[in-house]
Amino acid sequence: MIYVYECENGHSKEVEHRMYEDPVIRCNECMLTMHRVPQPFTFYMNPFETITDRMTDEFGAYRHKGRRGVDEYRKKKGEVI
Repeated sequence: MIYVYECENGHSKEVEHRMYEDPVIRCNECMLTMHRVPQPFTFYMNPFETITDRMTDEFGAYRHKGRRGVDEYRKKKGEVI
């Protein structure tokens, strides 16, 4: 994942590392320790269908008909497989 880091003087840079790693990042310009800056993200949820409904429907199709049942359920809903 790519994370944005910023120092106290306002310099920032993007660093790529794994989520569970917590490296000590130093600013290239002032050599201060940088801290991770939270970034916004987008989450979309269909207002007419709850996550629980979807999980129940797909799990039920999988449990009763195997993987083929899930694919048929998604085709019926109009989703791309």
